[in-house]
Amino acid sequence: MPMDPETQKALYTNLLLMAYADGKLDAGENAFVEAVRVRAGISVDEAARYRRELASGAIAFRSVGDRRSALLIAKAAIGAVSSDGEFHRSERYALLELGKAIGLTRDELQALVYEYFKRDVLAELFPETKPEPAEPSGEIERPSGEASSVVIVGDDFPALERFAETVRDVFRETAPEHPVEIVSLRGGEAALKNARLIFFHVLEDRASSIRRFQRIRAIATAEAAIVFIAERGQAYQIGYLLDEGADACLIAPVYPEELPTLLERLPR
Repeated sequence: MPMDPETQKALYTNLLLMAYADGKLDAGENAFVEAVRVRAGISVDEAARYRRELASGAIAFRSVGDRRSALLIAKAAIGAVSSDGEFHRSERYALLELGKAIGLTRDELQALVYEYFKRDVLAELFPETKPEPAEPSGEIERPSGEASSVVIVGDDFPALERFAETVRDVFRETAPEHPVEIVSLRGGEAALKNARLIFFHVLEDRASSIRRFQRIRAIATAEAAIVFIAERGQAYQIGYLLDEGADACLIAPVYPEELPTLLERLPR
């Protein structure tokens, strides 16, 4: 649904406050908030401004002017807190505070929790529209739009925000037509299928890292490049993952100047 700037701000700010209600922002919650940002049409710069306002001390749930927006925000908030599969006491309390701000009662919120907890709220609130099929031509082209996106799998990714900002900064300068999206493997299949470049972080043991790569490879298109990030202590996994078919590796911390060099090495 189209949103005015104030509703966008209320949606994003309230989602962040809900996601942080248990004292941390895990990868699934962060990926959910990022996916909402993209689908709600909130720019990276606007989102950064909202985060700065929260960091400066303006920590309060924002109200909205109509019930439709209030219900959307409440459902999205439930989707955010259920991204880790749990509903903590602090999150329940925060949801009640959110309800006061947006004009929903405890009973209404309870009914929404029963209905939407652990459902694919993202797909229901912000369904991805499929483009009209193009007229056939004599050339084979890479699909446009979202099919050219860069995806970061946020699950189990240390220093995710710093890495994501590095990637966004580089692509903003070199390829602004390619959006950068953070997703979770749970519920992020559509983004992975449309990605031209996918980043993920290895896990503690080699077998788990290989299984994660294989899962991503099975979802992504054959043309998508898959790059994994490893800490220095995980460097022993590099050869195994490259043998499995990964396109490249970066060692954390990743610096901005490394990405253009990486892109030149990747298959076109």
